[in-house]
Amino acid sequence: MTAASGPAGAGRHGLGPGITSASIPPRQRPMKRQLTSPYAHRSARCVARYLARMSLLDDVAKRDGWRCWVCDEPVDAGMSVNDPRGPSVDSRTADKKAKVAERLAHRACNTRKGAVKVVIAWPDRLHVVEPAPLIAVAERLERKGGRELVARCPGRKDAQEAADWLVDRFSRLAPGLPVTASVEPGGGQFLVALSTGRRR
Repeated sequence: MTAASGPAGAGRHGLGPGITSASIPPRQRPMKRQLTSPYAHRSARCVARYLARMSLLDDVAKRDGWRCWVCDEPVDAGMSVNDPRGPSVDSRTADKKAKVAERLAHRACNTRKGAVKVVIAWPDRLHVVEPAPLIAVAERLERKGGRELVARCPGRKDAQEAADWLVDRFSRLAPGLPVTASVEPGGGQFLVALSTGRRR
């Protein structure tokens, strides 16, 4: 016996006497080693989805100036997306026809919104009576346009401060909605109204 010939009686490639790889049915032939994981394509899809989400998050955050649309507080760009104060992409409205559906929100604000109806808070410094729910106002103005009374104030100065805040807040709450605020006397107080025309 020599090293080249293998054990006595063995056929070519050591398969046995008179047996060659061509004579073995395909299903019984030794399988070639799989060089790639069967889950590799799944991993690639997961990576692609993750990169797409990160790209969307970055685009939305830049458009919204890295400010949460719910609480109107800054969002830290360096915070982990898994941190409660980290960034996340949220939807302000379920209306698929809305021009700006995706908004930037803190992770905690986004999660809390799923269980509790969101209320956009009016600042405590403003002296307003019966302030309107701003999300509902924004949705009506986006849908129908026109004019909405949103608050009453005891003095003209208070009403003007509220009007200025509303215009600034709506620039982030409903980007692209050209809102103007007006103050007018009525019933011994001053009424604050928001008006809009067509969306830009």
